[in-house]
Amino acid sequence: MKTPRHEQPWYEARLENNKKPSKITEEERTILTEENRRLIEEAPKIISWGVARGWIAYPLKEQRKWKITTIKNPEGSSIDPIPE
Repeated sequence: MKTPRHEQPWYEARLENNKKPSKITEEERTILTEENRRLIEEAPKIISWGVARGWIAYPLKEQRKWKITTIKNPEGSSIDPIPE
């Protein structure tokens, strides 16, 4: 027979830790802002390091060409037809 859920240790831990996070403090916001700026400044170096190891590949230079199609205006529609 299975142990009831409320008697299992993982369930008690879940109840204790399953809460909404509190609002971010000004100090935490400053730390996160500085960390984000540092990462943005180091982004080219991080990308080149990943490319050198083969973890990241630059996108192909060829751009995908999209085929443009026209939409027929059904009778009674308020949509203006696309000029051809």
